Amino acid sequence: MNTKMKSISALIFMLLLGGVIGFFLKSILIQQDFKRIHELRNPGGFEVVAKDIIKPTPEQNKKLDPILSKHKENYGNLRRSIWSEFESLRDSLNNDLKDILTDEQMERWQKSFLNKPGPPDFIHPKKRKQRLDPR
Repeated sequence: MNTKMKSISALIFMLLLGGVIGFFLKSILIQQDFKRIHELRNPGGFEVVAKDIIKPTPEQNKKLDPILSKHKENYGNLRRSIWSEFESLRDSLNNDLKDILTDEQMERWQKSFLNKPGPPDFIHPKKRKQRLDPR
């Protein structure tokens, strides 16, 4: 192999290696974002994530605890009321659809991510399409 071919091969290898490394780093960063979102949904998660972002001093920590505690309650109540409204809307929609859709269509609708109780989880668009149309 001459030096020109070696240089081209090395360049192509480095480009491919950079692409693979970039792909994995992006996946790790996305997983960290979803982990943080999941932590927010757990009891005490709001305070943990807020403190992780702020990185308060010990003095600030004492002042932050009652503030974050109060607002955690408010955010939690809001989230519960929103999902309560969402569930009643979903039930109403299901009730209206059951007279129009076939049994197979209704079953597919019932299994869809839109019809799950609680907040919808992230579903990759390709998997979402497969779940909605499992042919």
